[in-house]
Order: sequence, then C-alpha cells, then structure tokens
Amino acid sequence: MEAYKYVAALENDLPSIRMLLGKYHLPFEDIDAHLPHFIVVKYRDMVIGTIGMELLPPFGLLRSLAIDASFRRLGLASGLLEKQFAWARNMSLERLYLLTTTAEDFFQARGFTRIDRVHVPTSILHTKQFSSLCPSSSVVMVYAL
Repeated sequence: MEAYKYVAALENDLPSIRMLLGKYHLPFEDIDAHLPHFIVVKYRDMVIGTIGMELLPPFGLLRSLAIDASFRRLGLASGLLEKQFAWARNMSLERLYLLTTTAEDFFQARGFTRIDRVHVPTSILHTKQFSSLCPSSSVVMVYAL
C-alpha cells in the first residue's frame, strides 16, 4: 500500500484545494494569501486532504480542514492537525482559534475548547473568516499550544 504524503501546499495545489473545500462547503475565496501556511495530504500525487492557517502572531486561525470522503476514517485529518500544531509551535504561537459548524466533536476530542466570541482576540475577529465567510452561528474553539 502506498503511503500518504503530508507536504506544504504549493501554488499548483490551489485548484485541488479549492475544489476539495468547495465540495464540503468550506470557504476558499481568500485562501490564496494564506497558501504558505497550508499543508496537504496526497495519495498518488492527488490532493486528498488539506488544512490551513492564518498567521496572526502570537495567534493562528486554523481553517480549511477537509479530507476527501473516500479517504476518511484513516487518521488523515488528525495527521494534518498534528502537522499544523507542530508548525504553529515552531512559529512560537500561543493559541490556535477556529470556527466550525460540523466538527466540534472532532476538535474537542483533540484538545480544543469551545469559547464565546467575546474571548477571541481582536486580530482574529477582524479576519474575513470571522467577519464574513463563516456564519455567525459557527462554534468558536481555541487550543493552547
């Protein structure tokens, strides 16, 4: 069985990332600017998963975690999240924030805590993700690195 490869996203991965995010109704309109902070998982050179981050030191906004349905339940989402945690620690970030409408249980099982929006730093609140791309009904979560 071929191995799955976790690699930094490259510009030529962008169409595949957009298609994957769109397939699962995740925002992708502004990811170009944040591509240097994206990781993908590939199988046979095909992007089958992605995760990204907006870097707002000392914080990060985790976003765009998606795995193609054909490759779910293999631990790939957890693998992507661990890679992003390692990268964030390497960048000396203190906390990661995220918004979710469907994956609260997944993130809670991996150490994220649900919080109220009033506890979110201003720099994170002013991102497009918070201000316009995600619904106001989204759950806000935080992870202390």
